Amino acid sequence: MLRHAWDADADPLTFPDVFTADAVDLDGDGRRELFVGVMASESNGIGIQRWRLFALSAQGRPLGDVAADDYGTLSWLFRLPEQRGCRLLASTWEYGTEPGRGEGSYVRGRWLRLSPDGWQPVQGLPQIRRRYLFSFQRERIAVRGPLRWFRKAVTCTTPGACPTSGPY
Repeated sequence: MLRHAWDADADPLTFPDVFTADAVDLDGDGRRELFVGVMASESNGIGIQRWRLFALSAQGRPLGDVAADDYGTLSWLFRLPEQRGCRLLASTWEYGTEPGRGEGSYVRGRWLRLSPDGWQPVQGLPQIRRRYLFSFQRERIAVRGPLRWFRKAVTCTTPGACPTSGPY
């Protein structure tokens, strides 16, 4: 049985929003791993939540960790019925520029899968980007749970056509 304890300063009224843990078969081997998410910070302004996501074996051995923004909304773990294991959509906020549109904020998503070397990009799936416009803001605020933001026609998947970006 897996037993771990973490000491953390947390307001008991907000604790459910800053920590998550699930037992799930991440790598498709038929055994459950522990998937733990800890919110590291939340920004002022549009309220970007920075998360650190950890995968641990049933024995508590670290298998990999990754940073992601807005876990549970723009970043999330999922499994397709026909696949073994899970994928992680790890999203991050970036600053970018587009010809004819100027500067703006973008969310960039990477599709990851747990491998023996930690979280690795899923082969054949591109990185995705979407500009943060008022319509996107309304979607993000209204949803309770995963937002399938990449399904909108305005999402960019072609690297040459995506806006240039830098650190947010």
